[in-house]
Amino acid sequence: MESLALLAAVIMLVMILLGVISLIAVFRRPKSSVSRGLFTVMHVASIFAGGWLMALPVGIGARLLGLIVFAAGCVGLLRIFRRTSRS
Repeated sequence: MESLALLAAVIMLVMILLGVISLIAVFRRPKSSVSRGLFTVMHVASIFAGGWLMALPVGIGARLLGLIVFAAGCVGLLRIFRRTSRS
C-alpha cells in the first residue's frame, strides 16, 4: 500500500512539474526549430496529463489541478503556433 501511495505522489509531482514548466515555457520565445519542437512536445504532454487527471473520478482539488495543467499546455501551444505563423 505504501508503494501505491508513493507511485501516486510521483505521478502528481510529474503533472505539477509539467504545468509549471509549461507556464514558464509560455513566456520564452523558441529561437530555433529544435526548441520549438521540444516545447511543442512538452505542451502536448501537459495537455494529455492534465486532461487525464481531469477525467479521473477523484476529488475536485485534483481535477482543478488537472485543469490548470491542461490550460497551461493549451496556452503554450497557441502561443507557439501564433508566433510561428506571424514570423
